[in-house]
Amino acid sequence: MRASIASESRDYVDHYWEKGYAVVRGLFSKGRMAEVQNETRRLYAEGLKHHATYRHKNLFFEILPEHFAGQRFVLQAHWFAWISPFFEELRRDPAYLSLLEPLLGRDIKQIAQQIHWKPPGANLTGFRFHQDLRFRERQDLFADVMTSYVTTGLAIDPATRENGCLRVVPESHKRGYLGLSDEGGALMKGATAGAELEAVGLDPSDIVDLELEPGDVALWSLLTVHGSQPNHSDHDRAFGLSSYARADKAERGEWAFRDGRPVPLGEEAESLQVRSPARETRPLLSRRSLVHGLTGVWRGAMQPIDISPLFQTDADRAPVEAQIAEGAYDLGFLLLSGLPDWAVMTAKRRRCLTAVFDLPDAEKRRLTRRRHVPGNPNLYRGFEMLGRSYRPDSERVDVGPDCRRSNTSNWCEASSAGSHTLASGGAATWLEK
Repeated sequence: MRASIASESRDYVDHYWEKGYAVVRGLFSKGRMAEVQNETRRLYAEGLKHHATYRHKNLFFEILPEHFAGQRFVLQAHWFAWISPFFEELRRDPAYLSLLEPLLGRDIKQIAQQIHWKPPGANLTGFRFHQDLRFRERQDLFADVMTSYVTTGLAIDPATRENGCLRVVPESHKRGYLGLSDEGGALMKGATAGAELEAVGLDPSDIVDLELEPGDVALWSLLTVHGSQPNHSDHDRAFGLSSYARADKAERGEWAFRDGRPVPLGEEAESLQVRSPARETRPLLSRRSLVHGLTGVWRGAMQPIDISPLFQTDADRAPVEAQIAEGAYDLGFLLLSGLPDWAVMTAKRRRCLTAVFDLPDAEKRRLTRRRHVPGNPNLYRGFEMLGRSYRPDSERVDVGPDCRRSNTSNWCEASSAGSHTLASGGAATWLEK
């Protein structure tokens, strides 16, 4: 254990196993945190360049539009290491290894990287009590939950009760998965009533507020019940989350440490390979190819792919399929031409597709993802009703086979009294209102 960790925190491993959370004071120095705060401000400014919520691959900015609070706010950023060399290095800082090694060993992958901001004046900044296991849609990929996964929360700014610090329920990890907030949206904005905790056998008086100074780190498990209140102060509050896993227990994630050695993003890509239709094994996307491809889009240099052969013979299809795979792999954007007349989006076809948004709420609920309606069969595809989408002012439905589970039966062929049918191909698309 590094000598810089305060003596009051050196029993954090035992505390973590017993209580389901721990706090390590002063993991990062004041000088290091000044650098973190400067880069966090730069990242926030980068997010404000987007006028609405933005995603490219794993990079994500959640934007609260002006019409909610009178000005635009950035609420979250995910996997910003792809655009910030500073945070790319911080995620694999030796301090994190010293913190995690007693819990996870020396081979560690990073499952998530986030910053949550709680700007004053933005009321949608409270998180209902929940367990992070609810975000793991393929729970078969997360074996040995308690002993193999740890989430860390770095206080970038002071975290206090007034500005909405993290709150935990000690020993709640021993109760298994409780389903708190499962009926809510993906980000569970709001507050949890005491009766909701009592309904699952938890005592609201047990809640602990984790007030932190910059450089302090909190740890909790996928089963630890936690949440937070809105920011009622006059100052912003940034909080950095990094989730890590034992590499032998996680099929997904980016390497952070291999045998204790820090691993930059992309260096271990050979262990995470994808295959094109031509069965050529290739490494994952590099930062250089991403920048090159985006530059091509901005300059108008991307060439369209003529997909008309896809509607002809199998021999004609193969070269086009290879082009599509190349474009999807190298950039993730495609310009397509050659769509047959019968597939062109007409006003009539658009009305047919968007009729899904006019379905009764009961029918929408039947098509909603299991995350929001426990017991529904679909994990990844499905409906996100108003207030539950990644944009709080929209409704959204992902259309396509539920390809993240072994049973890919096409639930979206179901209809309401035979009047509405959603058809899907082999890839996902979505409708949004």
